[in-house]
Amino acid sequence: MAEPKQRVRRSTRVSRRLEELRKRNSAQLAEQRLKEERVDEALAMFVEADDRITAAEAERDRRIAPHERAIAALHEQFQRDSAVQDVVKGRAALAIHESDRTVEQVAELLGVPERRARHLITIGRKAAAEDQPAQQTPATTDGAEAAQPQETSTKSTPGAADGRSEATARDDGAAADAFSA
Repeated sequence: MAEPKQRVRRSTRVSRRLEELRKRNSAQLAEQRLKEERVDEALAMFVEADDRITAAEAERDRRIAPHERAIAALHEQFQRDSAVQDVVKGRAALAIHESDRTVEQVAELLGVPERRARHLITIGRKAAAEDQPAQQTPATTDGAEAAQPQETSTKSTPGAADGRSEATARDDGAAADAFSA
């Protein structure tokens, strides 16, 4: 059989040193527990603050939503009003153009770039074309459209038969006369 080991007695100096190390370890563990508790408290504060921010964002969005809808409605109303006024401006630009003014002259007179003047004249032509069918087709008393063919004026101006405006046809006719002379 194995002989029982005798326990060696530590010296007082070693025992004191071991006790100091154990106290130091215990103090370090206690300090570590305090740090862990502080981290847990900080995490709880972080989560609470994050929840408050989320709630504040939701409240902000809830309160802003009606204003954003109102702003969008104002933008839409502006677009509609602007489109109506562009038609009015287009009719005016077309009237000026049809008074024997070139696009360049119309642009200069209105104080807009030539490209904008052309665009306005185009808008005016489209508006005039939309108005023409309404004026040419008289309604009968029961609301049905009349089936009678409408009389169209034939102009001797060159180019009028191809759907161009009278002013454009006149401009082209004048240019043709200039070349033939």
